[in-house]
Amino acid sequence: MPFWGLYLQSIGQSESQIGISSALILASNFLAPFFWTKFSSSSNSTKIIRLGVSCAFIISLALFLFSGFLGTSLLIFLICFCWQGINPLVESLTLSHLASKSLYYGQIRLWGSIGFVVSVSVLGLFFDYFSISNFPFIFSFLLFVMVVFVAITPQKQVLEQKSKKLDIVSKVKSSKTLLLFIGVFLLQLSDGAYVGFYSLYLSSKGYSISVIGNLWAVAVIAEVIMFMVTFKLIRQFGADKLLFVAFILTSIRWSLIAYFPGNLIILIFAQVLHAFTFSAAHSSILELIKIHFGEEDQNKGILVYSSFCLAGATAIGSIFSGVIWEANMNIFAISSVIALLAACVIYYWSRKIANLNQ
Repeated sequence: MPFWGLYLQSIGQSESQIGISSALILASNFLAPFFWTKFSSSSNSTKIIRLGVSCAFIISLALFLFSGFLGTSLLIFLICFCWQGINPLVESLTLSHLASKSLYYGQIRLWGSIGFVVSVSVLGLFFDYFSISNFPFIFSFLLFVMVVFVAITPQKQVLEQKSKKLDIVSKVKSSKTLLLFIGVFLLQLSDGAYVGFYSLYLSSKGYSISVIGNLWAVAVIAEVIMFMVTFKLIRQFGADKLLFVAFILTSIRWSLIAYFPGNLIILIFAQVLHAFTFSAAHSSILELIKIHFGEEDQNKGILVYSSFCLAGATAIGSIFSGVIWEANMNIFAISSVIALLAACVIYYWSRKIANLNQ
């Protein structure tokens, strides 16, 4: 997906169209989890995961037929609706397998990050030597590989029960996590520029596709390393404190990208901070969801996090970034301010919760 914007640019789409397309990827994740969760139960979640990935692969074959804005936008929306929309089910299934060892979630999740590192590194070189027009072939092939592997994913009792109402709003209120999700929403809003425009931003500064791919890889290598140690950090400092530090470092990261785009060393360091922007933040949020929602209702917290925060906020951020990009404003400087505001919200929430527990 880091090459999706470059592919759209190569077939003649504008920055605002690319921003909308990137937003649709994330908007699909806002709607899809509710759809897939509605049809899942404790006995069929793996079947739903397999169905979603299989549908994504089949729809991806149509990318070979369309190059216009409407066609590619509709297809990527449907593909991601099927492929990424089942992520909350995967998260719940993972936590179910881990049971009481949920702190070790990161050591499972890191394998997805390793796959990302390999793909962006190899594809960065591939697209340097071969045309970016080959993107649909690569995309469909990787989805096919996912179909093969989810076919052998083991089933285990998951936490969601089909007979239960989601009743998300009342559960968020009773769990006192509203400010937590607002803070996470703001962080993901700041992430919209990175998700939708980081590759284009670097390309506009004269970096080759292979260098861009390697910078993405640096971020995910840092992500992998952090996933290996997050359980120790959470155990020692607490998930709320780690989350606050992650948000502060994210704000610093966006500032470095905004004001030092010509310095490759600083860009590499900024990518290393992805360890906190994603891994530390993601693991901390899931642990806080488990703490405040309990095992019985954790799927509700994951659904709010995946849909409203990860998908909805990042989609809005991507659209917003496309608009301000065309207005010649520094999208990462604005993202830095938003991330700092998110850190303030998380700090206030954690102090409020601490006072309530005294």
